Amino acid sequence: MGVLSAFIGPICLLCGLFLALYIKDKAREVAKQEATEAIKLTIEIFKNELSSKLDAIYQRVPELKLMFETRDTRIEVIEDKLDMQSDAIVDLEKGQADMLASLNRINTTLERLKSDGKTSST
Repeated sequence: MGVLSAFIGPICLLCGLFLALYIKDKAREVAKQEATEAIKLTIEIFKNELSSKLDAIYQRVPELKLMFETRDTRIEVIEDKLDMQSDAIVDLEKGQADMLASLNRINTTLERLKSDGKTSST
């Protein structure tokens, strides 16, 4: 019996140790996940509060509101210019394609005339 208890004691001790380590790791993972969620929530709340405060400050100052409106107007004008330029580029590319097609037709006609002239002179 003494030999059996000599084996059972250390085995139970090792099982208890492994169980304690497993529980410790799981508890650490749960705590880490909860802390991560709490930090994310805190940052999100801070960001929302900061945005609302800054928006309120900017809306109270008429000069800043006017600056933002002017900036938005400039952005719209620049976007319109870019759209016009891209339309002009598309038109140029279409014109080039039409010109190349015309040149190909002219070359084909010239080659046909040359070959007709050679066959009629022979």
